Amino acid sequence: MTKRLVQHQHSDGYWDGKWPNQPASSDAKDNLSGDAMADRILATGHALEWWALAPAECHRRARF
Repeated sequence: MTKRLVQHQHSDGYWDGKWPNQPASSDAKDNLSGDAMADRILATGHALEWWALAPAECHRRARF
């Protein structure tokens, strides 16, 4: 999962609701209002939560 998260992370450091199905695009338009921002906060928060709770061996297996 770590490898997949890294592959789908936007160049600005966030994930959004599309991350599981689409690799991040560096040319994505920055919509920083309303639902788009809430979507980024929610998805990024879940990714960070997973890393905080995942055992260390899950992190070591990822090859970037």
